[in-house]
Amino acid sequence: MQPSNKDAREKYDEVMKEHRLRELQKCLGYAEEKVVINVDEIDVEKSYSGPRFEKSTDEITSDWCLSLMQW
Repeated sequence: MQPSNKDAREKYDEVMKEHRLRELQKCLGYAEEKVVINVDEIDVEKSYSGPRFEKSTDEITSDWCLSLMQW
């Protein structure tokens, strides 16, 4: 509607880029569903001595991730 409006053109291009990406993902069978993992169902061997989170995944912090990488 406004071919000389630079801001409108940039937003249009951004929307079209996202649209093409979503169409490609549909063609590839990509599912944009969140994977739910129940950590209580994961068996951890008794011999494992690395970092653990006991309560929930909400307690994962950057410090915890650093300790995991160092381990």
